[in-house]
Amino acid sequence: MSIQRSNEQRLRAAIASDGDTVVSHGLAHQVPQDYANIYYFSKGGQDVFDAIVQDHDDRVVFRFANNEGQEETRVYGINDEVVAIIDWDVHLQPVLKYGGEEMKVKKWIARVPGNTGPVISHNGHLYEWIQEQFYAVVRSSPEAERKAVIFNDKDIPAVEMTPEGLHDNLLLPIVLFTAFTECGLVKGHGFPGAGEDTIAGHTCINESFLGVDGKSGENDNGNEDSASTEGGPESEAH
Repeated sequence: MSIQRSNEQRLRAAIASDGDTVVSHGLAHQVPQDYANIYYFSKGGQDVFDAIVQDHDDRVVFRFANNEGQEETRVYGINDEVVAIIDWDVHLQPVLKYGGEEMKVKKWIARVPGNTGPVISHNGHLYEWIQEQFYAVVRSSPEAERKAVIFNDKDIPAVEMTPEGLHDNLLLPIVLFTAFTECGLVKGHGFPGAGEDTIAGHTCINESFLGVDGKSGENDNGNEDSASTEGGPESEAH
């Protein structure tokens, strides 16, 4: 299934209307010149975990699939191998399994002091989601090197990877980060129309999951977690 490119073209026109460079949070974002590193979701909003992700040649790079009881979502790679699993039925605290690690989603996506947006950990490095007016940026932290740009129009997200992001093997974690954010997981960082209570039949972790005050949610004992960098794929497994 081919996804129309007009949404992305409108975004680029909107960005370019103020010049070829948009500066925000101290980071200059050059308007991309081609589509080579763009990956398109086929669905958005509450259906994002029932989507496929295609590259600019319409080749399926990732495919989300749910089991019959909607208790588990598997993500398949380009060779139809399982590259990630989301277990939705762990006492309403979903668990993400990928890269040989297993962690609660609320530990993988965290709030870290000094960071504006939510942060994930991958291979021992932190990456922050920064919401802009027309798009979002995933950048390394604290270096602020742009790794990807995520844009959304008509409830369909797409990910543009930078060469640096591809070099760091960030496509899968950023696709997962985008899917969780698209569902409204983090308050103020979902796209318009996100935040429904269910996704593809699952109970959605809504925007109170990480705490409305910018802190982590409650821990397993009902106590508030302190924001930290622990819990990423390299630091904590359950």
